[in-house]
Amino acid sequence: MKKNFLITVLFLLCSVSLCGQGLTAHGNFILRGTTLVDYRGFEKEVVIPDNLGITEVANDAFHNQGITSITFPEGILKIGKSFLYCFRLTEIYLPASLTEIADGAFDDCTSLTNIFIDENNQTYSSDNGVLFNKDKTILVRYLFAKQGSEYSVPEGVKQIWNGAFYYCRGLRKITLPSSLTIIGNDAFQFCYYLGIINIPDGVTSIGRRAFQNCERLYDIKIPASVNSIGFRAFSGCVMIVNFSVDEKNREYVSVEGVLFNKEKTVLIQYPVRKADDFYMIPFGVREISAGAFSNSRMSLIRMPPTVTVIGEFAFSECRNITSMSIPPTVIDIGMYAFNMCRGLTSISIPPSVTSIGRSAFSECRGLINIILHEGLLSIGEMAFSWCTSLSSIVIPKSVIIIGDYAFTYCSDLITVSISRKTIRGRNVFPAGAMIIESAVP
Repeated sequence: MKKNFLITVLFLLCSVSLCGQGLTAHGNFILRGTTLVDYRGFEKEVVIPDNLGITEVANDAFHNQGITSITFPEGILKIGKSFLYCFRLTEIYLPASLTEIADGAFDDCTSLTNIFIDENNQTYSSDNGVLFNKDKTILVRYLFAKQGSEYSVPEGVKQIWNGAFYYCRGLRKITLPSSLTIIGNDAFQFCYYLGIINIPDGVTSIGRRAFQNCERLYDIKIPASVNSIGFRAFSGCVMIVNFSVDEKNREYVSVEGVLFNKEKTVLIQYPVRKADDFYMIPFGVREISAGAFSNSRMSLIRMPPTVTVIGEFAFSECRNITSMSIPPTVIDIGMYAFNMCRGLTSISIPPSVTSIGRSAFSECRGLINIILHEGLLSIGEMAFSWCTSLSSIVIPKSVIIIGDYAFTYCSDLITVSISRKTIRGRNVFPAGAMIIESAVP
């Protein structure tokens, strides 16, 4: 009797709590209006009832690592990134009513082998478990756990959707069709073992991070048709020895295997495995793109006095570099630009630089000497964090603001000279550092 009473009380308390949040419980399914926001059951095979009036499935609605299959009822229109940590999910059944699936919806479903679509669905279709749009001109999602090390994208496909092959570690070779025109953002990101892929003539756009961290790719040929290459498209491709570009391409060019824009004012990507110990960036280059030299094994890189922008991650994890001369033309140093350059011992930021990005020099554990000049206006969050060899720093009076944790974990930092008027974020300096403040005249 007492036990039943306690269960009733707990049920009422939970109901009151849910109502207070605008939520309603239908067994293990928690709804906000017609949106399924949470599943609290422990069944391996989940079948959502068709009488709940659900039209949308919210992000992270399913977060049970034990689920192996989910069947969605008619009436559902939209599915978000709804499958957090569903590592054992192998099958999904989607209804005819579904019209929208969020990018990255299945990113955590590393055991997924089949997506079944109702044949009456007018937006999506499935071919051998691979998800396409209805007329199969867009490949939406290839499955993580699908058997086989090779895959040929069917002829007629015009677009590889954002994240379509994300984290498909089993694939060694992918053949793309002559009909293809667009490779989406993150399309082949983290396909670690992908060693062979053709980019057919006819492709016009390669999206952001499209091949990022494809660690076995060794050669990339850019056809004449490509007119757009996105942010960090080939960053982290540590085996690439050469970029070749069709001479008829109007937007891009390769110079000794290094990828540039046609005017050679932007250095887009240096091949990580190119056998150089020293590289002189050509005169005329104005921008070093995001991730351009990331993971390079070179010990010396020289920048010309034409460079104005050093992009995000531009030299990150260049562990063999011991010195770097930043020319007096540079205005902006991007986020993580020199992150984890652990051999770097000294750096001088010229007066032309007005902004140092978040974590720009974080984990440069060998940095002993940092010289900052008047003209600098802002230092980003964690910009010099974990510079464990740094013992002193002078902050120019021109600096208006320093972000949170900018020098945190600089364990050897003893003295800091700084203006009283400089705005400081949280925990900018280590607790043991002596702060010497100066008045601004």
